[in-house]
Amino acid sequence: MTPVIVHHNDHFLIYFIMAESHLQWIEEELESFKLKLEAAGLSKETVRVYVYYIRKLLEINCETPQKTLEVFFSKERASSSVAKAAVLNYFKLMGAKVQCVLPELRGRRRRPLKVCPKDHVRDVLKVLPREDDRLIVTLAYELALRNSEVTKLLCQNVNTQFKHINVYGKGDSKRVLPLSDDLNMVLSNYLKRYRNKFQYSDEIKKKRQDWLFPMVAQLKHPDAHFRYIMERSARYLGLDSHFNPHSLRHGKANSLYESKRVDIFVLSNFLGHVRLDTTKRYAHSSLKTMRDQIIDSDKSNSLTRSFLLKEPNEPKTDSEETNEPPISKD
Repeated sequence: MTPVIVHHNDHFLIYFIMAESHLQWIEEELESFKLKLEAAGLSKETVRVYVYYIRKLLEINCETPQKTLEVFFSKERASSSVAKAAVLNYFKLMGAKVQCVLPELRGRRRRPLKVCPKDHVRDVLKVLPREDDRLIVTLAYELALRNSEVTKLLCQNVNTQFKHINVYGKGDSKRVLPLSDDLNMVLSNYLKRYRNKFQYSDEIKKKRQDWLFPMVAQLKHPDAHFRYIMERSARYLGLDSHFNPHSLRHGKANSLYESKRVDIFVLSNFLGHVRLDTTKRYAHSSLKTMRDQIIDSDKSNSLTRSFLLKEPNEPKTDSEETNEPPISKD
């Protein structure tokens, strides 16, 4: 007999059922939870992670729901804010009013976002031998694309006639991004060579979905290939170890922000952010910008110039102090 936590209308109950029924119930519960997550508009990766954590939760057998949660969050892989979010969404979507107290978890410490300068991107493009890898890096920087967005682009997403590209991001959200004349010409020439070079049969072409980068998209983990070429190029050029595909996105966003020609709301739509707070994390101020806008603009009214750099007065002698006229009280 195995104790299992199942949801009821208002609270959780403990039932003792056979192991086979227990496993069958878990699969049915996870399938229902997965369908509700997808209906809520969450991305495929978020759904996969949430289902993984809830599976671990339901496989724990304890006397009470509170004890089950304590054991779950005490595990190493479950001690994160993502696990807590998975449990909260499970309680919310499955319609359960839980009388349990979730443990206080320390929030994930956000590391400072790494920015990739344009000069480093040029250096990387010089050392990459393959044309498709160079184009992947160029698109990721110029359009500030995520790793999965650029590696899974389709040929039909590119419209060279009207100079725009359709990008599908998190949660299958779509955004249309403009192409510059130079980038549009590069993509147009690449597509012409691609059409002539890659002549697949209908079956293979349907399987590959006419990828823009078929040699990368057919890999088991195309995202890992992009990270690999970036890290390998960084080691070859002696760049920062945090030089990764997402640093290209940060670099482009920061460059647009510092140009002062792009509104923060336009930048948010360009990056595909739902919340403006997320875009603000991408808006860094470089040392050069702070020097230009703060130090140089405050030179005329600098406290250092008016006080600290002023020639100090010579100390007065005792005779001079005694000969000074008294201050009048009038």
